[in-house]
Amino acid sequence: IGGGNTGALSAAISIAEAATKANKSVKVCLLEPTDWYGGQMTAQGVSAIDYGDHNRYSGNWPASWKALMDVVAPDNKNQGVCWVSTTCYQPQILMDQFVTPVLNKYADYITVYDRTVIIDAMGQNDYIQSVKAVQRQPVDPSKEWSYLLSEQLEDWYSTDDSKLFTKTQYSFTAKVFIEATELGDIMMNLDGLTIFQGAETPYENSTTTVDQCGQAVTFTFFLWN
Repeated sequence: IGGGNTGALSAAISIAEAATKANKSVKVCLLEPTDWYGGQMTAQGVSAIDYGDHNRYSGNWPASWKALMDVVAPDNKNQGVCWVSTTCYQPQILMDQFVTPVLNKYADYITVYDRTVIIDAMGQNDYIQSVKAVQRQPVDPSKEWSYLLSEQLEDWYSTDDSKLFTKTQYSFTAKVFIEATELGDIMMNLDGLTIFQGAETPYENSTTTVDQCGQAVTFTFFLWN
């Protein structure tokens, strides 16, 4: 699973849960660009769950989502007390009390490669056969997150050691690859792959689309009082 977003973590957990229930052996490799798994819900700081009215009804929740909500919103209360969502929380709480314990629970199924990005993909006829990735380790862990993302992102995708990181290269082969990166690292690295991109409508309830405009990008920031 080429990770980075919430879907990557969800896919890994869902596969492990299904394998457990079916008593099947499966190996999942979850590649995560940061050291926090969960995308918007954790590392990206968008810890305000946005869902429709029907999804707020706990009777519609699968067991794993119910377990998550019991952590971030016990008794369906808004722990973050924010106006963006009825369910806001501190990302660290979700990491410590749900994400990490669940990944540890399914350690026999899921192997996590943190600080790892995909740099190349190989395949033919619209089938992915393998991907190459690079994992970085900070030279000085105390300063790892002291730099802006724009100052180190290019370094993440380089195979060369730098003043900030030492690097290790990996090659992964699998029967199934899941593209769950934020930048399309798998799709964009495979020449000739047929892909479909969602498009925005120019206005609400429009019957036309703007072909050159994907979903809007959101940049988040954190204020501490």
